Amino acid sequence: MRATCLQWFFVFTLLAGCASPSTKFLETAEKYGFSTHLQQGKPYLHRVFLNLAAQQAMIYEELHVYLDGDGTPFETANFPAQDPTARNPLILDLLFQDKTPAILLGRPCYYGLQFSTNCSPELWTTQRYSREVVESLVFSLRQFLKKRSATNLTFIGYSGGGALVIFLASYFPQTGSIVTIAGNLDTQAWCDFHDYLPLQESLNPTKQAKIPVEIKQFHFAGLADENVPAKMIERFSLHQKNSRYIPLENFTHECCWAERWGDLLRQIRK
Repeated sequence: MRATCLQWFFVFTLLAGCASPSTKFLETAEKYGFSTHLQQGKPYLHRVFLNLAAQQAMIYEELHVYLDGDGTPFETANFPAQDPTARNPLILDLLFQDKTPAILLGRPCYYGLQFSTNCSPELWTTQRYSREVVESLVFSLRQFLKKRSATNLTFIGYSGGGALVIFLASYFPQTGSIVTIAGNLDTQAWCDFHDYLPLQESLNPTKQAKIPVEIKQFHFAGLADENVPAKMIERFSLHQKNSRYIPLENFTHECCWAERWGDLLRQIRK
């Protein structure tokens, strides 16, 4: 019954036209001077944003790869959003402040691609952290790096993007660091905390992460975060090798990452 509802809702979205969150997101990216292009994944299409430093070279000694959060998967408890793109383009604020060459690797069906081939609401709801999503992101980034190579990679994931970078990093031998920001690193505990239905078609970093010990991990947590409680992030970090848990007073899920991002980036370089 639930699958039928999703199918009917998706038919409705095809008639609804372009949704405003993607438009706002793309306008903000343009305002910041980012370039954007489409990169084929497998099987999904991805939108990639390059900050100013990334646009100025084709070969990088270091490249930061950002993954955004889940945005707005549902309009209501029972109906998926027409456009899952984040209403608050916080990730673009972080990318803009990063003076290292950096890209935002778009998740399937986000940033105006919700009507592209193979997209369906499951990809931003029950399958948001699925192996299929991870593998398409990996394929897309590999294609990107065929034209723009990087010696060292740092993966940076915000919220649900934190879950995804945990899996992406191990596919790339040039990965030096993983950084999560208010990361959803135990999806089962997170669903239980919010009384959500379990994401049965998704991977769970706490149970399935296999991160090589040589990769440094930095896990930032807001002590006032009511979406992803800091204790969940701390618990994940404690069970990892070469991992540092960094709790921050007065930080919520959205505040004050943009305001302090320059300082936080310096912490991971020490």
